[in-house]
Amino acid sequence: MKRILTTTALLMTLGTASFAAGHAQVQADLDARGIEADASALSENELARLEVVLNGSFSSPAAQKGRIMTILEGADAMKVMPGDGGRVMVDLSMNSLRTQVDNRLSAWNVDCDVYALSDAQVTEAYLAINSSMSDTEAQNAAIAACQS
Repeated sequence: MKRILTTTALLMTLGTASFAAGHAQVQADLDARGIEADASALSENELARLEVVLNGSFSSPAAQKGRIMTILEGADAMKVMPGDGGRVMVDLSMNSLRTQVDNRLSAWNVDCDVYALSDAQVTEAYLAINSSMSDTEAQNAAIAACQS
């Protein structure tokens, strides 16, 4: 019994030490990129997601910084969703939704200041744009969300 307790205590100490080292490394990486954040306040899940992004390859530093900021915005910003070819990571942060709605409305030549809309209006427009409606119906529903 004494050995089990000793082994458990040792594993917990090593796990805590590596968790602290992870925080220190992520903090150093964030500082090097000029991102103001307190890595010591991150959960294990957030820390792990940041480590993946920080050590991954992205098309540009801006794309990497965008992913980092999405994680720092909140744990619920990224969701794993089923996609056509398996599972995909979807950015559900409000800033991303605004950008996606703005891009689609711009492509449709719709004049709507998405950044002046409430979160509820942006969500309504996003759901319309990504629904199974026809393009015309989706466009009309998104315009209605902009005007509500």
